[in-house]
Amino acid sequence: MKPLLESEDRLDFLQKFSALKASPPTKDWSVVPSYEGAALRAVTQLQKTIMEMIEKFLTEAKLKEAKKFAVDVTLDPQTANAFLVLSSDRKQVHSVQKKVDAPDDPKRFSHIFAILGEQSFSSGKFYFEVEVKGKLFWGLGVAEEFAERTGMISFNPENGFRTICIRKGEKLKANESQPVDVVWSVLEKVGVFVDFDEGSVAFYDVDTPAPIYTFTNNSFVKLRPFLGSFPSYGLLNLKPLTICPVNETA
Repeated sequence: MKPLLESEDRLDFLQKFSALKASPPTKDWSVVPSYEGAALRAVTQLQKTIMEMIEKFLTEAKLKEAKKFAVDVTLDPQTANAFLVLSSDRKQVHSVQKKVDAPDDPKRFSHIFAILGEQSFSSGKFYFEVEVKGKLFWGLGVAEEFAERTGMISFNPENGFRTICIRKGEKLKANESQPVDVVWSVLEKVGVFVDFDEGSVAFYDVDTPAPIYTFTNNSFVKLRPFLGSFPSYGLLNLKPLTICPVNETA
């Protein structure tokens, strides 16, 4: 070692130092399993979970704020289709198979199984809830005071309606100019929130809670709550629609 240490030729030192001639032990990383895919999937799932938590938090906040504008809604018998029956407190409506004795009235829906709320609103914000549990065919939303009620009507914005409807308990649609399919499962209670300044009508699943659909960029004049009970279809659709008291602390 002494001659090597005394040498000023660094290259000669490296060439003669046998310990450096042997290749250091190495690991064959080609056989090590890659965890990149698993890590990516874990991060993606975490991101999805966080986004779902944020969305739920925001929905809860929005729904809590909307409930501050809850109004007491009762149903207007003068607008009820002749195949609809109201409860004595005018909070509940269901369809029947035999037409009831109802006087002709231009305010009444002549062909569509629908009814309006007695209250009307022309500014600000308002919110109400309807229980739809167990009903397989129904419609819900708001209608302009001037909306047509005679004949077969499409419940879209052009005709003064902002509504959602469900068929067979599972096929949910938002009645835009071109109906929009809304992915949903079982609904039991639906909240409807109207903001005149924003020009929006938002629907919420109250129990989850989760947003269902929102009509945007609207201009309103005078709105009334709208409920569509639809035909009884034998015994399939006899369950009522019920205006519910709003629990602001829920």
